[in-house]
Amino acid sequence: MASLVVGIISLPAVLTAIGGVVLGAVALGLGIAALRRSRRSGAPGRGLAVAGIVTGAAGLLLGGLVLAFVVAALTDSHFMTCVRQAGGRTGALRRCEVQLHLHLGG
Repeated sequence: MASLVVGIISLPAVLTAIGGVVLGAVALGLGIAALRRSRRSGAPGRGLAVAGIVTGAAGLLLGGLVLAFVVAALTDSHFMTCVRQAGGRTGALRRCEVQLHLHLGG
């Protein structure tokens, strides 16, 4: 059950990038441990363990993608220059975002 709860929490935590990765990995580990324990002892909870593995893997994968995007954005000198020059103006920041998206192949 713990793996499912942590896995579910990892999904919105994806927005923090690292939170999704960390919580997803924890949920995945807990789910695998619970699944092994269930197989050995025949205890109930196999379905919850599998659900925890699935949600944990989703959180880990999505968090990894968000983290990769954040790292790519922060290491892109053109994007950072654009953001500095935008000076907090929403329209200018949106143009920076569009340029980054195009630069990353989107």
